[in-house]
Amino acid sequence: IDQVWLPLPVGQITCSWCTVTILALAWDSERRQLHVAGKFNAIDGSNIPAGLAVYHQDTGHLVAHPGGGLTMRNVTQDGVGTAAQFDQENGVLYVMGAFERLTATNEECLGLAAYEIKTGSWT
Repeated sequence: IDQVWLPLPVGQITCSWCTVTILALAWDSERRQLHVAGKFNAIDGSNIPAGLAVYHQDTGHLVAHPGGGLTMRNVTQDGVGTAAQFDQENGVLYVMGAFERLTATNEECLGLAAYEIKTGSWT
């Protein structure tokens, strides 16, 4: 019998100010990466940019998202990723949620952003 649910041998997602809530998952089958969006700001007790993380199936590691995280206009307030969709054909991760800035670039972005995997940049 094939197992349907498998535990991920990864770290613990935590939050310094909230109850952790994972709100969206988006799978990149080419790179074998699971993009995670929600309300959190740490992995294994180490702070990461809020709201986004990525699980690498080949390495078994859950890490901060290479595109950074999400924040409000006041950068001391964490943003929340509420939805995510991966466009496999174009290699683009779309993220929606309650945020006003991207932590990697500090650019204003009101609740909707697209991350190009190949270039490593937000558009």
